[in-house]
Amino acid sequence: ARLPAIFHIRPTLEPILYTGSVNSAGDSILGAAQLRASIGVSGSGQTVGVLSDGVDHLSNAQASGDLPASVGVLSNTLGCLAAGTDCSCPTNTPNCDVKDEGTAMLEIVHDLAPGAQLLFSDAGASPEAFAQRILGLRNAGSSIIVDDIGWFGSPYYEDGIIAQTINSVTLNNDIAYFSSAGNQALEHYESFFNDTSGNGFHEFSAGDDSLGFILPAGATAVVFLQWNNKWGSANDDYDLLIADQNFQILAESTNTQNGTGDPFEVTGIVNTSDSEMLFNIGVKKFAGADREFTILLRNASAQEYISAGGITGHQAAEHCLAIGTINAQDAATNDIAPYSSQGPSRIYSYDGAGNPVGFTDRLKPDLTAIDGVLVTGAGGFGVADPNGSSNRLFFGTSAAAPHAAAIAALVRAAAPQLSATQVAQVLRSTALDIGAAGFDFASGSGRIDALASVQQVCPVCFQSSGSSTRMLNISTLGLVDNNGLAAGFIVQGPTPRRFVILGERSGSTIDAVLELTDLNGVPIASNDDWQGHPTAAEVQSLLGRSPGNALDAAFAVTLGQGVYIARLRSLNNTGGGIIAINDLSSGDPGGTRMINISTLGFVDGNGLAAGFIVQGPTPRRFVILGERSGSTIDAVLELTDLNGVPIAANDDWQGHPTAAEVQSLLGRSPGNALDAAFAVTLGQGVYIARLRSLNNTGGGIIAINDLSP
Repeated sequence: ARLPAIFHIRPTLEPILYTGSVNSAGDSILGAAQLRASIGVSGSGQTVGVLSDGVDHLSNAQASGDLPASVGVLSNTLGCLAAGTDCSCPTNTPNCDVKDEGTAMLEIVHDLAPGAQLLFSDAGASPEAFAQRILGLRNAGSSIIVDDIGWFGSPYYEDGIIAQTINSVTLNNDIAYFSSAGNQALEHYESFFNDTSGNGFHEFSAGDDSLGFILPAGATAVVFLQWNNKWGSANDDYDLLIADQNFQILAESTNTQNGTGDPFEVTGIVNTSDSEMLFNIGVKKFAGADREFTILLRNASAQEYISAGGITGHQAAEHCLAIGTINAQDAATNDIAPYSSQGPSRIYSYDGAGNPVGFTDRLKPDLTAIDGVLVTGAGGFGVADPNGSSNRLFFGTSAAAPHAAAIAALVRAAAPQLSATQVAQVLRSTALDIGAAGFDFASGSGRIDALASVQQVCPVCFQSSGSSTRMLNISTLGLVDNNGLAAGFIVQGPTPRRFVILGERSGSTIDAVLELTDLNGVPIASNDDWQGHPTAAEVQSLLGRSPGNALDAAFAVTLGQGVYIARLRSLNNTGGGIIAINDLSSGDPGGTRMINISTLGFVDGNGLAAGFIVQGPTPRRFVILGERSGSTIDAVLELTDLNGVPIAANDDWQGHPTAAEVQSLLGRSPGNALDAAFAVTLGQGVYIARLRSLNNTGGGIIAINDLSP
């Protein structure tokens, strides 16, 4: 047998893809298919940005119908297309530049959230470039971002530039961020340096100075060492060695750390022999104090001394949702995949000299999803399907993460008022608890449940109305200032019903004040902090969620037949806000229903939006109006379903085929050629009416009228 080849690697910032080593109906296992079938939500209105290695064969997946033509590619510079090399070799084979893991991730997102817009960017060549890719996806309009990249040359014990960028886009740009937790559960060791013999080497156990690993014939392993000095100012000097089974040193990394370097060493080995071989890792303290350290292996599994805590880098960021995985074939038992990285993630604080002074163990992973799923195998990516199909299997937390991101798109589409941090809270609180009771370091908060998540944030979406058809909910999105956003509505029928009225922020920092009056302006209810209202507990119970924090407003109220006006205004600045009027009484309405909703707000090219739900077995006739209010806007009125599929549109009510019916049903003319209106029959479903202007900006009203007898 030939001797193994030896090489030394200087600290590298090359990205590592979290693909697994080892089949799937993640769509149905996680409840997304059932959710779409129940209420029709598809992720419409959400943009999911994917960060991975590349999309060299994206066109193949588009040609087969597995991805839409509208996928936006911001950057694809790492693979064969950019290099001008052979794109016909199978992905991940030696000397092949094909990069298509991004294509597979996009397919998974599209399977679960077919209405979401998709964007892609590669990971770049450094953590700094990766952070810029995140900002690029932010600037392109992403509401959700997901990656499957591991930077083993980034800080493990503190937040590096990628983690800081993720926290920033979550808190400042309201982007929900997901990442694969990693596949290092069997490739990780963590301990405090311990040398009782005095020979300078860490003892993995009493009398054992080495950590063994098996490397197959022809395989390459890379070993990373990092300790808990501050990044960029390491005061303690550690070295990393690889030896053969006879403890002859074959490779080493001995960078000098003297107060200015990184606490990081990396080296590797190629087994050029004809059979698998045992190699040994050693950690030597050259100078300094005993520190906590982490060893990560790439392409090899340790044979002994495996420890928890392998989620490092940006996956450990506070606002990054790190996703573990369960193989689809194990979904019935919910067994965590053996390679799925586990927590906790230890993050240190440092003094001015870069010495550690305290730490926090972050609760990671956050959630668990599914891998082992079928993808098209564009570019040869994935593992051959044992059932003989031309599709291929996608294993690893890289497959789990896009499932989670797609479900977040469904949640935000069903409840667009939710912030990114609220989406994270909902996913955690509704996850299926698996493993140890409550949070655990293998599964996090549990296996994501798409159906349960949306049932919590939009119970009205699933509400049955008995034998009567009625509008259940109206949500109005517009600009809120001191003058306010107004929504008028009519309740008709003999039986009073219970409503929840909400005034919530939408991507803004307004301090909401919500007021309800009758048509004559007589106050009925008001609130500027839902948590302090006497009906706060009832609001939570009826909605199945918390409306937000002290800046949001809500109350429950019983209303009989009459005309009402809800107004949302801000106590501080201006910004986006939503008024939502929810009919949440149980049982058959007995003939009582909302028959009209009129929304007054600021209209520009982007538009004023009003979403509403029709529930019941019998289609009803509505008149939808888009009218000027003290302005000269040229109104365009559009009606779509929840998935954005157009139903009706008009920019001059007089020219619409239903103009005579509109006049007859309303008993008046809507205005002139600058106003828009139409009549339409709607069955059970969720709808969005949008009013925008073709010319300037100004006041406008959307009115939704249920005028069936």
